[in-house]
Formats: sequence, structure tokens, C-alpha cells
Amino acid sequence: MKKFYLLLVSLFSFLGVNAETIEIYCENLKFYDYSYMSAIYYEAENDDYFVSLGFDSTSMTGSFDTTTMSSWDTFITVKSTNTKLDAESVTCTAVSDGDTYKVEGSMVCSDGNTYNFHLGYVEVASETYTIDLSTSEVSKIFYDESCEWELKAENDEWAVAFDFRGSTPAMTLYYSNFDHAKSYIVNKSTGATIYFSEIDYIGLRAGDYIYIDASVKGTDHNIYNITMTVYDRVVDIVGRASLNVYSANVDNQIADYGYFAIQGIDETGEYLVSLGAKAEEIEGVFRSHQLVETSSWIEVGNVRNYFVSGGFTMEAEGDGYNCKGELLADDGIMYSITMTTAEPDGLGRLAVKTIAVRKVLDNNQIIIATEKGKFNAAGIMIK
Repeated sequence: MKKFYLLLVSLFSFLGVNAETIEIYCENLKFYDYSYMSAIYYEAENDDYFVSLGFDSTSMTGSFDTTTMSSWDTFITVKSTNTKLDAESVTCTAVSDGDTYKVEGSMVCSDGNTYNFHLGYVEVASETYTIDLSTSEVSKIFYDESCEWELKAENDEWAVAFDFRGSTPAMTLYYSNFDHAKSYIVNKSTGATIYFSEIDYIGLRAGDYIYIDASVKGTDHNIYNITMTVYDRVVDIVGRASLNVYSANVDNQIADYGYFAIQGIDETGEYLVSLGAKAEEIEGVFRSHQLVETSSWIEVGNVRNYFVSGGFTMEAEGDGYNCKGELLADDGIMYSITMTTAEPDGLGRLAVKTIAVRKVLDNNQIIIATEKGKFNAAGIMIK
């Protein structure tokens, strides 16, 4: 690079042009953070010059040079003659102080001159906007081959698009889940399109609805709090059933893993039922978004169906617990379930049993024996 610079200076000297070193000071630096697409841009100007810097980078700060320079976006314009001077080489350093930046460096331009630029700090105004799309119709597309979701909605002021990969919109998503070229906010009053530089996204399911609560930091450095309601039918209800489960077992894993489960066999001895929820304590009301999938299911024979929506309530009674809920399984059956850790206390309950159930202690392990087979306390069949 040094040899090239000396050759350039010699060429301009041969042509009778004296290469100069020019200092440029600007205090109105603007920046465009597209680091999520490996691109950043700085712009500044004074009465005499306009300076543009573009680099391939995943960070707004650091040292940049010709190897990462975007040749289309790195130049200096001389305002008096409206002459655009392309950059032959550049080195610069960018540092930040909160939301403000300072850029200093040197650029050798196509006129043979060296321009030392000093682009000073500028305060960036940041505002918070609330975008309520909860009553707006949502356009929803799922691309099965790529497991990609596209959600779009708008009101009179804003249009919002989320594009992400995931098995369902009802989950916590992170910055890396989103396609940032397809996820954006449009300000209808200005026509500006704002992309995401940060995002916190939570989608909570309640039956056939998903309630989205997202906080987005835009490339304009403003904060956008977005709410959206998505209708996403889980499964058609094809039947209903009521189950009573007595002598259920509670598996308390809150201290170690942050969830608990209550499990048992219904009074007919036909169904194994398990309900698990993410919780800080066992008592409370637990909705579908809190269900632990691996612990929330109903099984008959060797067929297991998982609960996909609904909820249940847990209450303490003495040394045990009572559970009551209505949950939809992925086979389309809506189950009204009551569970208790207590033993049956009436002959009427015992009389309705069609399959005998008994507990035995085998090698210090509780075994539940039914005509359908033997199961451990967690409801898992023992071969």
C-alpha cells in the first residue's frame, strides 16, 4: 500500500499536480448500523466536504481499512466543485460512548490527496414507540420445508413483519432466529423502513391464540414495543372425555429444573395421565404456555397423546394436592381432568372401576399393576 501511495504521488507530481494532506473536521456524524448483515456506514459533512465510509463488518466499532472497505460507499465529495473523489485506500478507527460514535482516520483519494478526517461525537436521539396490533388481522404463512414463519400485521400508523425459523410462534425467540432482511417495521407517516438491531420476542399460547409481546431496537436506535394476537388453531375438537385420577404422585423438580408434574392412573385403570408445568411453586393456575411437553400427556395402551392447549389449577390440601383442568390433546379430545393425591374414600368410586389397580413394592420401587400392564410411579410402562 505504501508503494502504491508513493507511485500515486509520483504520478501526480509528473503531471504537475502537487499532492496535499487535508484535514477535515465534522461534528455531525451519522451512522447506519447494518452489522447484522455485515455492513456499517458512517457519514459526516461540513461546509466544504462530505465524507462517506462503508465497511464490511459485524461491529460498529474497531479498526477498519481497505481490505473491508465498500468501494461504492467510501468517498469524499468536494462541495465547491461537486466532485466525487473515490477512495484508493483508507484506514480508520471507530469508538463509541453509549449511543454516540467518533471516527478518525485517513483516506487517499483519486485526486492523489490524503484526507485526514475527524468525525466527532453526535448525540443520537432515542424514542420509545408502542405498536398495538392486537386487534389487527395477522397474515400468517408457514413454510414447512424450511420450518419458517412469516407474520405480518398493520394499523393506520405502522406495518410490522416478523420472519423467523421455529416449530411454532408460541415460544421465546432470539435475535439469531430472525431473518433480518424480512423482519422490519414501516412508519407509514414517513415511509421509513426500520430493521431490527435487537429483539426480545415472547409468544404465549392460550388455546388457539398466540399472544406476541416483542421489544425491538431498530436500526434507527429507537425502541418499538409491539403486541400482536395470532389465531393458530392447534387441532379440531373431535370429542370430549372426563377423567378422575386418585392416588396421584407429585414429582417436585422445581428446585433443580424449575418444573413439577402430577401423574397417575384414572379410576377406570385405562388411562395414564401426566400434567407438568414450569413453575416457582406447585400451587397456582397454569396455562398452556407453561406446560412442560415431555410431562403433559395422556396415554392409553401404548398410544401417547400430548396436551397442546388448556390449563389446570393446583391446590394444596393437607399433605397432598388437588388438580383440576380442561386440556386438549393432539388427538382432538378435550379432557376434563380431576386429580388428587388422596386415596379413594368411597365405595361408589371403587365400584365404577372396570380394571383393577394395585400398588406393590418391588425392589424398593413402587409398581402400579393393572390389567393393561405394570407401570412405575411416573406412569411409564415396565416391560
